[in-house]
Amino acid sequence: MRLKHFLVFALICFGAVGILPVASEQVALTGIVRSEAKGPMEGVLVRAKLVGGTVAVTVVSDEQGRYVFPASLLTPGAYQLSLRAVGYVPAIPRWSVII
Repeated sequence: MRLKHFLVFALICFGAVGILPVASEQVALTGIVRSEAKGPMEGVLVRAKLVGGTVAVTVVSDEQGRYVFPASLLTPGAYQLSLRAVGYVPAIPRWSVII
């Protein structure tokens, strides 16, 4: 099995609740996952865990590399984000965002 370093070229996050509507649902956090070699990455697991909390929410990036956390799943606070993709070593460090 060949492992590649998980280099994320851009992880674009918008941290205000209610920025973008998705099918009439409010969005807490959205962004794009891309690698230097492949561009936008589909099927990446993006995990948000409330700092100091025990519960994490995971969403999957679409064909454009876009991921969306609905506001119904994330309450305001500081979150640690992490990424997982098949064939890639998990990214370190993880990113922190405040919603």
